Amino acid sequence: MGFTKGELSPQPVPEGWYYLLFTGFKPAKVKDKDSINLKPEFEVVQHPEFTGRKIWPLMTSRMGFVIFDCVHSFGLQMEEEDNEYKGTDAATLVIPGTWEFMEQFPEEPEKWGKYLGPLTNGVIFAEVAIIPDQQGKPRNDIRQYKCAIPECNERHNTNLLKGRN
Repeated sequence: MGFTKGELSPQPVPEGWYYLLFTGFKPAKVKDKDSINLKPEFEVVQHPEFTGRKIWPLMTSRMGFVIFDCVHSFGLQMEEEDNEYKGTDAATLVIPGTWEFMEQFPEEPEKWGKYLGPLTNGVIFAEVAIIPDQQGKPRNDIRQYKCAIPECNERHNTNLLKGRN
């Protein structure tokens, strides 16, 4: 029994709007060690042809605007970090929830373990795009997230990939 290389490598889904199930994060330090790649994983759901296909959008700790839009797509607000700036314009906003071992290994995101928070098993609606990976092969990323907060007055990005592809 044999397979072609194309059959073994994940093929991107066509560009368009999809319902995506959030299955977790796999955080890791970015090579420059100055930020964290959250490595979110989504799975296409409710689609006659592409249900079960995985999407791994780029999302680093330096991309607050992407994280903000993503959290809003779950119908949730970002949370304020509990510090001296809480309740002020200088407050730090964070993803709701935490990770299993984040407090034990704050500088080693690879050891954080499972994400524990309200995004778990949530379904969002997002526009998926095809962009080249580092080797030039096509892969999926998310162009925009559909906000699920009723009467949200925030400005959300319609092209999160602008300047990246």
